[in-house]
Amino acid sequence: MAMTDRQRVLAVLRGQTTDRMAWIPRLELWYHAAVKLDTLPDRYRGMTLRQIERALGCGTPARGGRIFNKRYENVEVVDRREGNLRITEYRTPAGTVREVMQFSDELDRLGLPGHVIEYPLKTPGDYRVWTYIAEHTHWDPAFDAYEAYDRRIGEDGLPMTSIGDVPFHQFVRELAGYDNAFFHLADFPDEVHALLATLTDVFNERLLPLVLASPAVLLLHGGHLSTQYTPPPLFEAYILPHCERFFGAFHDAGKFLTMHADNDTSAILPQLRAGGWDLMECFATAPLVRTTLADAFDAWGDDVAIWGGVPSSILGPECPQRDFEKHLDAILQAVRGRRRVILGISDNLMPGACIERVEMISRRLGLME
Repeated sequence: MAMTDRQRVLAVLRGQTTDRMAWIPRLELWYHAAVKLDTLPDRYRGMTLRQIERALGCGTPARGGRIFNKRYENVEVVDRREGNLRITEYRTPAGTVREVMQFSDELDRLGLPGHVIEYPLKTPGDYRVWTYIAEHTHWDPAFDAYEAYDRRIGEDGLPMTSIGDVPFHQFVRELAGYDNAFFHLADFPDEVHALLATLTDVFNERLLPLVLASPAVLLLHGGHLSTQYTPPPLFEAYILPHCERFFGAFHDAGKFLTMHADNDTSAILPQLRAGGWDLMECFATAPLVRTTLADAFDAWGDDVAIWGGVPSSILGPECPQRDFEKHLDAILQAVRGRRRVILGISDNLMPGACIERVEMISRRLGLME
């Protein structure tokens, strides 16, 4: 009897044999843009994303699992719009910080989100404010919501549940921003280190027990750790200690951990293995980045599973068909016989990309006629 995609994902996570290669690409950016622009091919008109995934013989990435609702105590969050900007203020007894996100007509046209142009942490005093916010952040269980979502996914996939980034990268990517975080680390290290300690303590005391008690199986913890922004010295100083302290508890509770790896990981492959993640999802490979599948297999063996391997850059019209076919041949050859691989796209089939190339992959895998 054929396995379901849920069974295939679980088998890959456990290092077990599957009946065939799982093919579970992310199509949502392409789909939502095509619906918004009314450019869905005739054969898919009127279909939901799940229906299109089934027509392609794919599983569903199931990234909507949610096990908690986050709330702030004694923190007023005020949103307002000014033209194409959304300004979010966090008002506390310790002071106020703000984040500014910019939108555009073109992003709206394609159904894509805006981007942050001003981050909450800009001065040493802002760290005092965000420390207060961290200390007054709480997570309430939403297990019923997760279980309802799990039932909706059924055997088409395994829900992936985000529990947030690792504290150091949360500071770099979400709170100070890539442009300023490393200046902060050099200019006022005491404030940075004190905030990291608070974020870690709050994670340990409040979020960790909830996650361990939850029904979620596959946890997304960490995203975009990269050669450029978390190189080996920073990874080993700030991220590995977090992994060493907490990942054993997740595994003891029967959880699997994944990192969103849509980035250049060429210089941190050994560190990712040492961290103890079970899976690298949306794993980016050449020609999108320098890392190749062979590099990952050489560095990880069967210790770390891969979900990805098909770079989005070969699926758009800017990549000649002959080059796409050459890349696809190499990808399928590289993953042949590998039991710890789920074939997927890094990161997404982009708006305007060629759904015909996704169909071609499905046909090469024997999933479409």
